Amino acid sequence: RFERKDSSLMTACGVVLWFGFLVLRMVNVPLVFLGTVKDAPYVLPEEMLHFRGGQASVLVILAMSTYWFYRLTIGMLKQVGLISRKKVRMAGHDENKKEQ
Repeated sequence: RFERKDSSLMTACGVVLWFGFLVLRMVNVPLVFLGTVKDAPYVLPEEMLHFRGGQASVLVILAMSTYWFYRLTIGMLKQVGLISRKKVRMAGHDENKKEQ
């Protein structure tokens, strides 16, 4: 497993995954929400509950995407060697546990 983890192919795939997530989730999802904000004046009053539910769903997706983007960024930075693999601790990670 360690030979594959440190290969240049895995590093390239990780960078492509990070970039794709950046463009497709971290840029496009806020743009979708902005589009719904601009459309709000044109929504019929009887459809407003469904409309606000859709906006709430977009915000939940953005919150989850932000968390996973943070995790992907840390992993990608470790893989390309910009940060040490042992120094980074995730929130809620037990400091006394040995890394695997």
